[in-house]
Amino acid sequence: MRKNNISSKKILFIDFIGALLKHRVFLYLYGVILSVLMLGELAIFITVMSSRVRIRDSYESGLLRVFTDAYTNHRQDLIEAVEELEREFKCCGVNNAKDYAKVNSTLPKSCYMDQSFLEPVFAKGCAEAFIDWMWDELPIVGGVIGGILFIEIFGVISSFSLAVAVSHYSYGKIDGLLLTESNV
Repeated sequence: MRKNNISSKKILFIDFIGALLKHRVFLYLYGVILSVLMLGELAIFITVMSSRVRIRDSYESGLLRVFTDAYTNHRQDLIEAVEELEREFKCCGVNNAKDYAKVNSTLPKSCYMDQSFLEPVFAKGCAEAFIDWMWDELPIVGGVIGGILFIEIFGVISSFSLAVAVSHYSYGKIDGLLLTESNV
């Protein structure tokens, strides 16, 4: 994250130098770099959206490994994390409550709807519950990405517009004087 922050500052410095010194090359460079970054972000978002099934399968298999390791090796820290996940997402096991039988363990309180062994257990597994939650939050993520892309598009347009204005302004100067109709 820190490296990304430093890179962003370097890119902004290019734009700042271009605007301050009125060098259109820096402004065009900033616009091109920002365009490439924008296309990269869009490509990553599209890739994530198109590989939803692979992401779900990867999450499910990873959670199953952690679950099995926690209950097979009696790792209390992982067991507490699994139970916290079950309470948070109102789920039981990775796929369902039968996962506890596979690791020779009894159902914890976190699998029960009232957390006290009296009500029925949650039917949905935690992998499915988490994936459902993640896809429910996707419009928020999409909105944030859309807002960032809008700001970046504005930056690209502004950079190229300023570069063109600097170019037209610099071509109108001869020996430091601006050529106008009155002094020609």
